[in-house]
Amino acid sequence: FMDAAARIKGTRAAVLDRPRIEDVVTKVLAESEKQGLSPAIAEPVWRTLIDRCIAYEFRSFDARKPGLDNS
Repeated sequence: FMDAAARIKGTRAAVLDRPRIEDVVTKVLAESEKQGLSPAIAEPVWRTLIDRCIAYEFRSFDARKPGLDNS
């Protein structure tokens, strides 16, 4: 899915969507509370996962669209 996202997004800047990240983390924290998982565990795990996925998507985007919107 991450390779597909890199293909679909028109600009490199679109890869990093901070409002979407915060939306996901908010939902994760709400669900972790319901499930009895400490937010002190859930939040850093999910932020790390998201960061790694974004890094992968940047590499995929750059490989498919070299030199395009590298800001």
